[in-house]
Amino acid sequence: MTRTLVAIDRTVGVLLALALVAGGLLLVDWRLDLVTSLPDGVRISPLLDAAAAPWWPFATAVAAVVLALVGLRWIVAHLPRLGNPDTRLADSSGAGRLNLDTASVARATAADLQSDSVLPQARGRVQVRRGRPTVQLDAHCAPGADVAELRERAEQVTRDMARAFPSGDLPLRVVVDAPRRRDRGRRTTPRVQ
Repeated sequence: MTRTLVAIDRTVGVLLALALVAGGLLLVDWRLDLVTSLPDGVRISPLLDAAAAPWWPFATAVAAVVLALVGLRWIVAHLPRLGNPDTRLADSSGAGRLNLDTASVARATAADLQSDSVLPQARGRVQVRRGRPTVQLDAHCAPGADVAELRERAEQVTRDMARAFPSGDLPLRVVVDAPRRRDRGRRTTPRVQ
């Protein structure tokens, strides 16, 4: 999800929560007369008059269509992006377009990062961060691995990516996690990013 969509989700969530809390407090106050003195009954005759008006069916149909479209747009915005994770390189021009298969780059970079003695497991994937495809390498270090050697391997892969894509078309993120343990007991969680 993009930052804008996350901000809209949070804002709508907070506004909806505040509206529900305010409505609940109003109903409690109406029943107990703690703060305001509200009438015992509610007149709905103006609402019934409006519902009997000839424009009412058209207004409700338009409101229903608008709400349905907003709901569908909301659902579509939350769907994961399917399709080709290719990215267009900055060297593209009017003469031709250069596309990069980022999934292949992620797999190859993970294979370069992997080492039997230091990083026995590494997995490469492509994530969209801030609207750009980013290669993320997730690896688990070997038990007793030297941190200096871990750092050197990560820096070497980063240098190789910078040399391959000097314009910065494909950012790289390396996440090295603690060794995996076979037992499900106590676990340490040091992370090097």
